[in-house]
Amino acid sequence: MITFAHPLTLIHAHPMPLSWNEIKSRAPADLYAPVTMPPELVHAHQALDKAVDLRCRPQAFANELGRIEFFFGLYEEYSAPMFGGAGKKKKGQTG
Repeated sequence: MITFAHPLTLIHAHPMPLSWNEIKSRAPADLYAPVTMPPELVHAHQALDKAVDLRCRPQAFANELGRIEFFFGLYEEYSAPMFGGAGKKKKGQTG
């Protein structure tokens, strides 16, 4: 199970890359479209992704698809009890 010493640990480790004035003057579509995303925001997302990845597993993901599959697997495992399922068992787990 993944745990954090404090829920905001990763967020505080990476301060906001853009000021509020820079953010409010842009449409969300411009801030998050791959072509128009400000470089500062791209770097901040990459740094946060790396920090989260390393918190969840020691080795880097081979590609984005592997990352997505891993995190959706965690979601399925952790959310299954809420929806009446027992959750997926990892290899080697019994019971």
